[in-house]
Amino acid sequence: MITLLSPAKDLATDIPKGIKPQTQPALLAHAGPLINKLRKLSPHKLATLMDLSDRLAELNHARYQRWDPVHTGTNARPAMFLFNGEAYRGLDPRTLAPGDLSFGQHHLRILSGLYGILRPLDLIQDHRLEMGTSLSVGRTKDLYNYWGDRITDRLAEDLIESGSEVVV
Repeated sequence: MITLLSPAKDLATDIPKGIKPQTQPALLAHAGPLINKLRKLSPHKLATLMDLSDRLAELNHARYQRWDPVHTGTNARPAMFLFNGEAYRGLDPRTLAPGDLSFGQHHLRILSGLYGILRPLDLIQDHRLEMGTSLSVGRTKDLYNYWGDRITDRLAEDLIESGSEVVV
């Protein structure tokens, strides 16, 4: 079985050190074109596109400018620990034993507008990009079209690896 979560808008600041293993997002190469498009937008345009306050638009504009395609333990953090929404507070990953983190790595996935689909220990950089954002990239009109079957195909591969056909 694979449990599928949505990301959270709120990001945690108190990430524990030394979380291992740290993995790379499976669809990381596809995040680059999105960042390239976002970097060209002014904070005002970001605010309009994402319905953000001026403060949040400035913050995310700065995040997109410093986003680096090489994700390391110094510029990125494990997804499960970065998101700070209600589901993640309930999950409380800081209290999980290494075996629990390993189980989650195989049976938990997080949808992402920027990264497509993530495992809990995939390194990601601070960002805000909801899947419902009408960001056109190339010939696609929004993120649903941009990601197309990539997320479904990756999830299907993960289901095979988990030995299950169930997504919750």
